[in-house]
Amino acid sequence: MKVLLSVPAIFLEACTLWAPVLSRAQELKAPAVASATSPAQAEAVAVTPPPIDPGDRSKVVYVADFDVDLAGKDGKSTPVTGNSAAGQAAEGAQAVGKQETPEERASHFVDFVSATLVKELEKEGYVARRLRAGDSRPDEGLKISGVFAEPDEENRLRRAVVGGGPSVGQMALFVSIGNLARPEQPLYAVVDAKTASDNVGPVITVSAYAPVARFEMPKNVTEKAVHDTASSIVTDLTQLLHTNVAVLTR
Repeated sequence: MKVLLSVPAIFLEACTLWAPVLSRAQELKAPAVASATSPAQAEAVAVTPPPIDPGDRSKVVYVADFDVDLAGKDGKSTPVTGNSAAGQAAEGAQAVGKQETPEERASHFVDFVSATLVKELEKEGYVARRLRAGDSRPDEGLKISGVFAEPDEENRLRRAVVGGGPSVGQMALFVSIGNLARPEQPLYAVVDAKTASDNVGPVITVSAYAPVARFEMPKNVTEKAVHDTASSIVTDLTQLLHTNVAVLTR
């Protein structure tokens, strides 16, 4: 089983059910038309749009790169940015047996997670696109966001760090889905950026207002673990869309 990277110690209970934030949409009923309907009324009824199919796959699903930090050497960890150049460099280093740099491994990990999730979505019939850091925000569609996290000694939640710390145990992955046609509800917020150090990310708080799922992954992340988690995310997304029609509406 191929090991992608190691992340610091973490223990959070896994949960694969989306938080019940969005209310269940009420059943749509077609308006009744009286037998004496006027031509104008009949035309208005005729152009009434049909209800949205909760199983509709026409909406584009955008996968934002999941957030994680890179262990630092100057007293502060830094967010990892996925990019194809670093990912290709990492793959090239592996091909010739060279040692990857921590930056290359971290960027390769972010790239691999995003690419795997896009492929899993496409396999299930969704139209999926990757949304990289710095890309402009689309006006419509669905957006999947994620953050790797770990608790500290005071049981505060921190953004997880790769490239430092022990490589045994589990880590937590928080994932949310949002409708891009609505104002964005961030998955989490950084409480204080100054709380980041070499091997720990900043203290964060996960949103209580967005639909959030929590998954558990090994700190020695394998390709199989990423594929299994991506498959679970897609399964939960499909269930969410079937039970919460409002996610697809404005």
